Amino acid sequence: MMMNRTLPIRGLSLLLACVVSLSVFPAAPPLASQSLPPYVMRAIDTSLSAILMTRDDMKLRWDRVPDDRHRLSLVKRMFEQPLICFALADTLGNVAEKGLEEPALLFKQFAAMLDLKDDLFSNPRLSVTDRELRSFAKVDLDSVDFAPAFILRRFLTLTLAADVQMYNARTALIEERLQGLVSYCDSLVLQSEGGGEATPVEMRMAERYGLARAKRFFNTDAADIDYAQFISPGANLFISGLEFARNIAPEVEKLKDSVKTRIWNTRLGRVAIGGPGDDVYTGNFYCIIDVGGNDVYKPSPRTKEKAADRGVSLVVDFSGNDSYIGGDFDFGGTLFGASVLIDMKGDDSYSAGNFALGAGYFGTGVLYDAEGSDRYVGGTAVEGAGLFGIGLLIDQAGNDVYQAHLCSQGFGYTRGVGGIIDRAGNDSYIANSPYTDFLRYDDHYETFCQGAALGSRPVASAGYGFITDLAGSDNYTADIFGQGTAYWFGYGAIVDRKGNDRYNAFQYSQGAGVHFAHGVVLDNAGDDNYVSHGVSQGCGHDVGFGGLYDVKGDDNYVVESLSQGGGNANAISLFIDGAGEDGYIARRDNTMGYSDLRNWFGMIGIFLDLDGHDFFGSAKGKNDTLWTGSFYGAGLDGNFKPKESEPGAPVEEKKPEKTKEEIEKELSDDLPTLFIQASTAPQKYQYMVGPARQKIIDRADSSIPFLMEMLNTELPREALALRDYILPKIGRRLTPQLIDTLRFGSPSRQGLAMYVLGEMKDSTAAIALGRKLVDSTNWRIRATAAEALLKMKADTARPYLIRALGDTVEIVRGRAARALVNIADSTELQTLILPLTNDPSQIVRYQIQIGLGMRAIDSIAPFLADALLRQRHGYTHDLLSPLAAKITLPVQRKRLVDGLLADPNATYRVEGARLAIGWKDLELLERVTKLKKEEKNSAVLFEIYRAIDLQKTLKEEAKKEAKEEKKHKGKESTVEATTDAATDTATSTSEGKKKTGKKSKSKKKK
Repeated sequence: MMMNRTLPIRGLSLLLACVVSLSVFPAAPPLASQSLPPYVMRAIDTSLSAILMTRDDMKLRWDRVPDDRHRLSLVKRMFEQPLICFALADTLGNVAEKGLEEPALLFKQFAAMLDLKDDLFSNPRLSVTDRELRSFAKVDLDSVDFAPAFILRRFLTLTLAADVQMYNARTALIEERLQGLVSYCDSLVLQSEGGGEATPVEMRMAERYGLARAKRFFNTDAADIDYAQFISPGANLFISGLEFARNIAPEVEKLKDSVKTRIWNTRLGRVAIGGPGDDVYTGNFYCIIDVGGNDVYKPSPRTKEKAADRGVSLVVDFSGNDSYIGGDFDFGGTLFGASVLIDMKGDDSYSAGNFALGAGYFGTGVLYDAEGSDRYVGGTAVEGAGLFGIGLLIDQAGNDVYQAHLCSQGFGYTRGVGGIIDRAGNDSYIANSPYTDFLRYDDHYETFCQGAALGSRPVASAGYGFITDLAGSDNYTADIFGQGTAYWFGYGAIVDRKGNDRYNAFQYSQGAGVHFAHGVVLDNAGDDNYVSHGVSQGCGHDVGFGGLYDVKGDDNYVVESLSQGGGNANAISLFIDGAGEDGYIARRDNTMGYSDLRNWFGMIGIFLDLDGHDFFGSAKGKNDTLWTGSFYGAGLDGNFKPKESEPGAPVEEKKPEKTKEEIEKELSDDLPTLFIQASTAPQKYQYMVGPARQKIIDRADSSIPFLMEMLNTELPREALALRDYILPKIGRRLTPQLIDTLRFGSPSRQGLAMYVLGEMKDSTAAIALGRKLVDSTNWRIRATAAEALLKMKADTARPYLIRALGDTVEIVRGRAARALVNIADSTELQTLILPLTNDPSQIVRYQIQIGLGMRAIDSIAPFLADALLRQRHGYTHDLLSPLAAKITLPVQRKRLVDGLLADPNATYRVEGARLAIGWKDLELLERVTKLKKEEKNSAVLFEIYRAIDLQKTLKEEAKKEAKEEKKHKGKESTVEATTDAATDTATSTSEGKKKTGKKSKSKKKK
């Protein structure tokens, strides 16, 4: 059992009374509403207008899911103003550059991002006598020469001060709570390489246990903690330690030859002063100050309990090509502590296990390397990882190599900030995870590295992860989740200021915000290459924001699908290339400005190339062109920027598919197990999902009670199986129970029940759904009720739908409008629906268009004609015009064309002419051509001449058809005549033979 560490000397906390001055660091720079230049904003506005939207539509709702106690205010703000994601990236780049000289700026910025106090990081100037050091630390500086005493004294004082602060923070937690945090903390991010070998039942049981345990960890053990008390000691230790190291470095160079290596064993840990020779430090040290030499640091392995008990350490190495060989929680890695490693000079090698190399877990961990070409190798949560704390890896110079497995290289977990700041050099960032992403693939691996953030869905939101690389031609390599990515209310970013860089990943990368999160890449200069498979390069997925902004350079982008400003599931996706002659290859159409319709409304996907003559290797893009990839996606290429003074690997054979009989043998007869098989996630078990679902449906009589109980599930895969397949297939026998759930169930059960009723299109539930639509105080319940109603003919819910048209939430209002459109008569369309086509929200406007488009067009043709003739501009006109083009009733066509052709505005005369041309109606074309004599507008005349040409073509085609028909009829007449003649001849011959026969018989008789 881990115990709170007892400090060896009573009254050690009195050290804090030695503060003789307190300087407050400068405030963090303010965050602008957006950092994009005016020409980019103009291009965004142009693209939005092409899909009938404005900048006001570029917002998301974070409260579509319930809040949690760890969600950060800046992350919430990003939903309302997604473009500040670029502003934050730019701010992190600027703060990183300034923070290399003034580290306090870094922590001021991080404190603001974590909702901590403005005055959190102060700089205590401590003065401790040699006598106090002998008393508290058991280090007798009188026993060594002046030089080592002078060098060691200040550093040891700073370490003691951090230890006292951390001790005070820890004692504020009761022992049982601290034990609970330590016992489970590593399980949140550590993975097993064999996880994919588990059966669906084993994985589901682990998932359910993990969810319950995570709720306890986040909502009880880690709730209401003063996180600032745990972060502050390490921040102060680094700021003051680096300042003193820089100031004293010239003196150390002069005095180092007089320093001899000396080690003290103290109750706080081992303390060492190292000389200029090549030293080996074995075991766990509290403080090491080494003046030179090619040294080796080999700390002893520690459990997490021991690491938490001894969480404070400081290592300062002034020169030499050093080797750091450690395990978990080493070299600037800490748990409930403050750990700092400062290496001032040399080509160094760092290797460690997990939670190391600049990792802060309930604390602050920093690894700082001032110069040299270095190598960093670690496992999980290393190289700038913050989890309920701050983790930093800062490298000032050299061609460095960063290698890690998972959740590293600028990684932010709940209430954490993790980052790498690299000032210069051609660096390589490599995520070589051994953990298969078995939910999706057999041959790809989860990384969550290189500017990544991860939350614990649905319990706790993520933090911030970033890389800022200020110079050099760098290589970034990741697999699944990496390179400016985030999952569940977090923010991940790469900021690369200059250099010819290469980004290589597979999925959820290069500016990808996934499941209510925000991921960006900001590359300011260089000829860069981006390669990914999909959900990348400025892609948002599921109410997320994904952005890639490459400011300038001749760049190349290669993807397969859902990338380059292409996203889905109610997200915002933004791809911007500001300048340069670029190349684009995208295999699928859902790229280069694309978004889909999901949950009955769409969002935004934008592709922008704003300068240079570019190469497009797919059919979609084109120079100097504006295109729309879908109702909700647009692409733009133009000169907006102001002018400035080995052989392939063998293909692996696919495993033979299992037979129906083999699958049936694997399906369980136990209903809970069978349901797990029906909702399992890993790719390799997908063959059993469909058959398992069908087996549950076939056993509906016995399975319904269990399925109704499962409406409580919090696991997405289980909810998906219930709502999208199993329950709708069982059908209306469930309706009474589902309606009862609406009345008496919990909100989560109500939501699932409403969704299923909608999928069943059971209008007998319309009144119950309508009541929820207007009576619930929870807007998500109202939105789900409206969604269910729009899937059915909800005539009995008409009064509720009309009331819901005034809902303050745009999703509710839009879905209610669409549901009403399904059943509205002409009066309701005119008085209730038509005004909403000018609603401020694009969601409402597009819902109406979709609903009208799903009705029989001719049944609403009078409404469309009236609306277009009365409102000939604005959203109403632009939304209804595409629908009017589908009208087939001659009377309404004539009425609409005549009205438009008579309009004094040439724009609408053009529209009338185009309708006639599109319908290919000779009578309407004749009306267009009659305008030729009096028309003076060139645009209208152009359409008139098009109509004349089409009229001629149609008449010629009609003549040809008539001629062919006549010719065909002539042939038929000839054939008929020939046939008749042949018939007559045959008849005559037959009759003649009969007469001859009669004559012969009569002669014989005579």
